[in-house]
Amino acid sequence: MNAESGARRSDRSRLLAVGLAAGAVAAGIGTRVWPDVPSAAAATVVVSGVTGPTGPVGQRGATGPRGAIGPTGPIGAIGTVGPRGVHGAPGPVGPTGVAGQTGVTGAVGQTGEAGARGVTGVTGATGEALIGATGAPGPAGPTGPLGPSTPVPITTVYTEFLDVVGGNSFRATVTCPIGAVAIGGGYETDTNGRGVTPGINAMVTSNPAVWQVELLHFSGRQGTPEYQVRLYAVCLAIG
Repeated sequence: MNAESGARRSDRSRLLAVGLAAGAVAAGIGTRVWPDVPSAAAATVVVSGVTGPTGPVGQRGATGPRGAIGPTGPIGAIGTVGPRGVHGAPGPVGPTGVAGQTGVTGAVGQTGEAGARGVTGVTGATGEALIGATGAPGPAGPTGPLGPSTPVPITTVYTEFLDVVGGNSFRATVTCPIGAVAIGGGYETDTNGRGVTPGINAMVTSNPAVWQVELLHFSGRQGTPEYQVRLYAVCLAIG
């Protein structure tokens, strides 16, 4: 601030003081000499007076720049938990998840106690007995060696030699003595029948004392005796 500016401000102060003093004199208000007013501009000034009416409000000044954001205040205390809301409607079912891996097979449990025996079922119908055709007998095996002599009541009964005619079957029987049963038998050929192997069917008939032999010989000369055989039966005395 220079000397010229200070002089102007001093002059304005004097003029203001003189104006106020003049107003006060006109109103009849007590006056007093202001001690710091120079003699060249001496005037009476008002010490106190009635406050004048408030002047009109001036225009609002421009908004100043926004101040800096202050520091964050402390976090307030957590409020009380509010009442529980209404249960919402169930949402839609989600997609099926991927199948998990098969778990490890558990250990085999202990065997339980045996249950009560069930009721026996109804006996089924008897099946039909089917008897197959009798197969052809195999050739007679060689006669075994004579065993040790034992007091067994067994006898062998022979027939006479009988003709075997070519192209025909031959059947004959041997009967055991009274009181004996046939337990086996066979046949023997003459010299002409050696090397011939006819089919044979030998069996005990419905009479246990009768042994029957059937030779199946269909080769050779038709109607002509080929060779001779004699039958025998092994008989066991039972009475």
